[in-house]
Amino acid sequence: MADKSCPANSRRLREPDESGRPDFAFRAERVVVFVDGCFWHMCPKHFHMPANNRAFWKKKLTANQARDRLVTKTLRTAGWRVVRIWEHDLRKPARVLVRLRAALGG
Repeated sequence: MADKSCPANSRRLREPDESGRPDFAFRAERVVVFVDGCFWHMCPKHFHMPANNRAFWKKKLTANQARDRLVTKTLRTAGWRVVRIWEHDLRKPARVLVRLRAALGG
């Protein structure tokens, strides 16, 4: 399903499948993009473990990281280029565009 906020040659994916749930997929170029939230994916720059219910959060968030690694490996094995962008990187869109252009071959 296309999303009007996406570039014309990309698709915003909503349905989970073996490739996880990429935020954007450029099918012709075989590039998928994930925007990883600093909290949910334990960003090394900004993540702080919650003080309450630490055991729960540690288990939950480390499982997220393990799933991210598996999804990335699965997609790369299938011939996709995987781009992971941290949520905080969106504050510097020029840098994000450089990475996306490089991944897309332009």
